Amino acid sequence: MMRLIPKGALLHTHDMGVARPDFLLQVTYEPLLYVCSDHPPKFLFSSILPKHACDSDWQLMTEARTKFGDVNKFDAELKKYFSLVTSDLRDVYPDVNAVWRRKYDYRETVKVYKTVLDKFSHRYKDFYGGRLIYSPSKLSWRTMNITNELQKAEELKREFPDLIAGTISTLVQRFGTWSDENLVDAVLLKPKRIGNPHALVKHPLLMNLVKQNDIALEVNVISDQVLNLVDDFRNHPLSVLLAYDMPVVIASDYNFLWEANSLTHDFYVIFTGVSSERSDLRLLKQLALNSMKYNTVKDKRPMEKMFQDNWNQFLDRVLENFS
Repeated sequence: MMRLIPKGALLHTHDMGVARPDFLLQVTYEPLLYVCSDHPPKFLFSSILPKHACDSDWQLMTEARTKFGDVNKFDAELKKYFSLVTSDLRDVYPDVNAVWRRKYDYRETVKVYKTVLDKFSHRYKDFYGGRLIYSPSKLSWRTMNITNELQKAEELKREFPDLIAGTISTLVQRFGTWSDENLVDAVLLKPKRIGNPHALVKHPLLMNLVKQNDIALEVNVISDQVLNLVDDFRNHPLSVLLAYDMPVVIASDYNFLWEANSLTHDFYVIFTGVSSERSDLRLLKQLALNSMKYNTVKDKRPMEKMFQDNWNQFLDRVLENFS
């Protein structure tokens, strides 16, 4: 049933986590793909032997598979580089920094996104498009030149005005840390949305400001557990945000890195493990409606009508198959 529920828009996800590991593995069977067997490995499509830096040697992926011998074992080991799934998650990734240590030309990258989004929108008429939020690596926030990064974002906005939505800051984790202060700055800047607002529930004044200024809060419940920010879903700060009727949108973050479906698994966890036992379909519908209210589409009426039509069809299917 959770798969059938219309979920609106996905407002917070990352490019490195939007493709399934099995799909990425399939891509490695494409011709003219070279691999450098460093740790982690590097990949490059090229018609000639790459000259990029490589501590080992560049070789065609087809040759690498042949030399290894056992193709199934080769693919199983290769797939591990595309996923965070492991049987001993907390031993391998004891904290959020350990996860991100596992881990172009930015203008050319955006051009590729625009091309793919245009093709996808043409093929799927019920897709209302996507927008990009410029963000440097999480690991570089303490050392980066903020002015340079903002200039890059401004350049992209001028070149791709309908594609670039703005910039993002990372807002995690513990009470009283530098990222906690970052949350204060973000609220005072009155943005449209704030991502990963884990510490917000520890600041009643900020919660009031968020609500007064109608700032949406992007929450990624499964991601928070994988990244060791929350151990038990029942203790997730989202339960407090819902209790105070805060403006919340649900997102999936890097969901395919842990092989979860976009939004579906997050909605399921929220409904069964985070929200009140008295919650019903009205909660899930409101979360979906929030995703449309707080997205950047200017004329939302066609989107809202389509959502309501899909919601009615969903109810008809539930009554037909589950009643």
